[in-house]
Amino acid sequence: MNIEGFERLLKGEQAGRTRAAAAPSPDPPRVYLFVGRDAFLREQARNMLLEKYTTAEWRGFNVDFISALADPVQPALSRLHTPPMMDQQRVVFINDAQAIKEPALTLLKNYIQNPSRYSYLVLEAEEMDSKAALHKLITKHGAVIDFIPLRGPMLVKWVDNYIRRSGYSAELSVIQKLVDLTGGNLYAVTNELAKLFTYLSGGSGREITQELIAELTIRSRQNTVFELTDAIGRKQRKKALLLLQHLIRDGEDPLGILAMMARHFRQLLMVKEMINHKASTREILSRTQIRDFLLEEFMRQAKNFTDEEAVRSYRRMAEADGLFKGAGLHAQSHLEWIICCATR
Repeated sequence: MNIEGFERLLKGEQAGRTRAAAAPSPDPPRVYLFVGRDAFLREQARNMLLEKYTTAEWRGFNVDFISALADPVQPALSRLHTPPMMDQQRVVFINDAQAIKEPALTLLKNYIQNPSRYSYLVLEAEEMDSKAALHKLITKHGAVIDFIPLRGPMLVKWVDNYIRRSGYSAELSVIQKLVDLTGGNLYAVTNELAKLFTYLSGGSGREITQELIAELTIRSRQNTVFELTDAIGRKQRKKALLLLQHLIRDGEDPLGILAMMARHFRQLLMVKEMINHKASTREILSRTQIRDFLLEEFMRQAKNFTDEEAVRSYRRMAEADGLFKGAGLHAQSHLEWIICCATR
């Protein structure tokens, strides 16, 4: 099932539902597996779930974000059985689900087969074999949502639909130019569209043109985001804080920045773990999906952090995702704090 099917599922429509054939309830599943490398689409799906089942003012009490790489899973499973505070439901997100091991894995399997009526559980993994026991179990008792990065015509179609839903229009050639300028990164695409929508809302019509893109969209800031994550990995605090300031000033979405920082540290943790287990270069490249020409830099950066430091930094990033949405924090200040802690 893709994100469109997930949206239909939350609305109670039958099409695209991956439930057990014998499941009698028409309600959406209580357990989900989000699989795929497209962080933007996963973020959209999280927001859909939270907006349907929680209220913003109580999310700080009823929504948990943890990583199976950095946090114990058992306490999160215990919270699923706790009634929500002043809200409809409790929601627990567990990232890096592929890293869950015994005895937590058995507890998780038992829960999936008999979930709490108070809560929704979302397991996330960038990749998981469809033959894996956890994948099969959630396919049977819940729903598996795939988040494959959009490319080519599918990406252009997605951007076209996004523009139309927002009340604007653009020719396909114009959309292709915007995609090319932003490197196809959906965080960058939607940031640039937000600027274009703001400009057009001032009375300049509803159509996005080549000339308007040339005037308001300079270039993708993707390289700058990578420069930021590299500066953090090298513990270059001054440079990292300056790059963050530039990104925020240029309108980059703080959640998009946070997602890239978290992804970088998740890869660093995986590299450190595999080095400790004396894995070969080929094994590291295969599991982490790091490009071969970047691996040497990742290995250098991994040496800058003890295991405890890397886990602590990644945990702060995972927690910040929920805090940004539920607690009304000033995003830039909190990102600066995370950077300062990580680059000590």
